[in-house]
Amino acid sequence: MATLKCGVAIGRRAARLVVYAGNERHCSLLLDREIERNPDTAPSKVLERLLVDFPETFKKAGLAVALSSGDCACDDVWKAPDGVRIGDLGTVAPVLLEARATGDTLEQLAIDVRLRDGELQAVALPSKELLALKDAAEAHGTKLRLITGLPAAMADVFPQESLMAVHWAGQRIEVERREGGIGWRSVPIDGAEATETASLAMGGILLGSGQAAGTAAAFADPETVPDALRGSPDAPRSFGERFRKPLAALAGALVLALLSSGLVFRMHERRSEAELAAARRLEGDLWKRFFPGEKPVPGELLRVARERLRTSGSTQATAGNPSAFVHFVDLARHLPEAEGLGMSLESLDLTPEGGRMSATVSAVQGDTLRNAALLEARISESSRITARGDFEARATDIQVRIKMDWRGR
Repeated sequence: MATLKCGVAIGRRAARLVVYAGNERHCSLLLDREIERNPDTAPSKVLERLLVDFPETFKKAGLAVALSSGDCACDDVWKAPDGVRIGDLGTVAPVLLEARATGDTLEQLAIDVRLRDGELQAVALPSKELLALKDAAEAHGTKLRLITGLPAAMADVFPQESLMAVHWAGQRIEVERREGGIGWRSVPIDGAEATETASLAMGGILLGSGQAAGTAAAFADPETVPDALRGSPDAPRSFGERFRKPLAALAGALVLALLSSGLVFRMHERRSEAELAAARRLEGDLWKRFFPGEKPVPGELLRVARERLRTSGSTQATAGNPSAFVHFVDLARHLPEAEGLGMSLESLDLTPEGGRMSATVSAVQGDTLRNAALLEARISESSRITARGDFEARATDIQVRIKMDWRGR
């Protein structure tokens, strides 16, 4: 079934219960019930009468209640004092409401004040009556999700109306949108006065006065309109109490995330254990194959193999011998540019034991052996090679013979 919206509008002489399936853009009216009301009857008693035949299917959706101004100790809107912030409402609101909430002390009221577009919107209801409304709803298997004033709900749900006047149940509800804010009021009228009003619509449904009032209750946003439930004596006050459900949901999500992480880590652990077991079996097979006379020591196969290779008498493969290729690369890195020296390489012999190089370089006028000495010095800059040169001067060239020893042997 589509999303349900259940609302009850309680006027001075009548009360209306409506149920919609859908949302603000597309909705279908499923239930529309109106009863007559004695103005002296408490709103909680009126709600009980409306819920007598309330279908079980709709009860889980929760119920929003919009009360006439006569049933509220205060249902008003006025311009906020300059500099008032949302965080100041808890201190400022009781002072501002003291002169407006007649007949009850502030200690006896459930009060909520919203700061919206530079205006304060307030609702105050006797705490006893608020608790009675909640008990009446719970006795019929449903729960209240909003208690607000009927003018505030009408202003919130029908924002396209710049000037709206609704006659219903012995009252006239006026909502006026003006530059810099919104204003509303609700005044009693005699039953003989006209009950016609400008047509209102919701989701393509043309609404009469009573239906518009019930629809306003059903679709009013608890986050924007004043809600007496927030001022209830048993309403949560601390951060933890107010956000208990979101925190519980967050904790549940965190538990699932940690559980998923644990499962992933356990999977990697089991895979690593399987790979380690396979490596140990392979290591055992190698011990039996190459060192049958020795006791296998886990993790020591490589060290034993190197030790056995070192003592095997094969000098060519001894791990301590340097690699001729490594020294060849290092020699190439340190040789100076051949063209600058006029160098011509005649022979190069590199072995694991050492190396020899024979080359000719150009003689320099005034310092005949400079290029030859530079070649020897550049090779000796290597951290791996020690070079010793033997030079022979010719007509225009210098014959260079360099013997190379590997360092660290």
